[in-house]
Amino acid sequence: MSKITFYIGEESYTFNAAIEIKLDGETEPNNLRVETILSEEISRYINNNNLKGKPKHISIEDESFIGECTDLSVIGKLEIRTK
Repeated sequence: MSKITFYIGEESYTFNAAIEIKLDGETEPNNLRVETILSEEISRYINNNNLKGKPKHISIEDESFIGECTDLSVIGKLEIRTK
């Protein structure tokens, strides 16, 4: 389970999602996989909650890793590190 946080304007939104940052068998997290799933989860959350605006200052966190990026409009911006 991962905690996802993002901002639309000055408003912060946080929710939990069943995303594993590092899968079993990976030596390190696959940034592209995590970024793709993160984008899908945030889009689903925005649609389900009728939010307007573009998500910024995005983070994903689990018990071992934290990933951060300013936005998801450009692929490859997500930086993942160990806690």
